[in-house]
Amino acid sequence: MSSVTRTIKMKKNDRKIQNQENTEKEMSSRLVIMNMMSAHTLFLGERRIMSNLAVQYMTNAINEAMDQ
Repeated sequence: MSSVTRTIKMKKNDRKIQNQENTEKEMSSRLVIMNMMSAHTLFLGERRIMSNLAVQYMTNAINEAMDQ
């Protein structure tokens, strides 16, 4: 195998690893957001103020966080 071929394979492998790390970071941040929203929803539920407006607010907050 020539050094050029080896370099190309290494770069492809590096890119795969980078993509995997980015995906893992994205998934973990989504889990953090979902956990925060769940905790907040439970808090609102305990206070008996889980209105449609609160649900809509939480949905918008989740969607905005996911888009970033």
